[in-house]
Amino acid sequence: MRTGDLPKVHTRIVWLGDKGNLPHQFKLPPFVYKLDGVGYAFTCINRRVFFLTNEAYLLRIDTATKQTAVCPAAAPEGGSFVGITSLKGTPYALLRDGSSTFVVVLSQVGHIQKHFQLELPKEPEAGGITPPVWFAISPSKTILTFSFNSDIFDDKAIPSYLREFHPTGSLKRVWDGVTGVALDDRGTLYVSGSPKVTEGLNVLLPPRELDPEVWRLVGVDKYRRFYWHRNDHNRSSEAKNGITTGWVACSTVDRRLQWQIKLTGTEGVLAKHDPELEVYLGWGGHWLQVSSEGILYILADSHRKIKDGVGIYSIELIDY
Repeated sequence: MRTGDLPKVHTRIVWLGDKGNLPHQFKLPPFVYKLDGVGYAFTCINRRVFFLTNEAYLLRIDTATKQTAVCPAAAPEGGSFVGITSLKGTPYALLRDGSSTFVVVLSQVGHIQKHFQLELPKEPEAGGITPPVWFAISPSKTILTFSFNSDIFDDKAIPSYLREFHPTGSLKRVWDGVTGVALDDRGTLYVSGSPKVTEGLNVLLPPRELDPEVWRLVGVDKYRRFYWHRNDHNRSSEAKNGITTGWVACSTVDRRLQWQIKLTGTEGVLAKHDPELEVYLGWGGHWLQVSSEGILYILADSHRKIKDGVGIYSIELIDY
């Protein structure tokens, strides 16, 4: 598409829920879900079924039957789910319990089928898995976790580690200097940033029109199109009202910009649903998922609404 042209966008509401009394909460009596601090706060099993997670419980959302149910799986007292993902229809959750981190394999209805512990480095400088956590299972069943910095406050003092674990949970390797990550259906690992060690990685830069200091890699589809995100905290008119807006861009492997859209705010593509929606990465959690077909699934939180104040939305780009 020509520079300056806007792509045609189709958006729809996948699911809506009520907020709690505090910001960034979702309420399903008798439980209140705190959405901050989680990594992948949700995962799309297929176009119909989603899992939403944080703290002690998991939710299963069936968009066809419009049923939202609390799953049988629950974190132990003092533990919390800090991420969720899926591979070929099987959901996996990441569970923190004290100083230990576990991978939990779930059934389609949310029963725990098995779990195993991840072996974390004992050296203090290597750090633990600090939420929010990007979490993925590769086609070869290796486990990938990425503890990423806030892109709101951009705290470079907090280290970001990308780790790969063997299917048994033993540590395979660690990379630092990564700012964003994406895994394709073949198991190819792409990252943004400046990792010191690049073995096993495909390091990418955003399109030349975009500043690599503020844009991070968040997804890749089966057509090898790459997806980038940045937040507008303190850089937009909405920020003056306490609303964080964000952008997503798409590029080719040779850094050609395909399109760029604003997600939220009065000029965002989701404005027709609610002009005061917020979408976070960083410490707010990883609220964006790119499907292999290139559909964006967005978890968004309304700045003011309580009723239907939390939702999952889909965004499809057409004719670009």
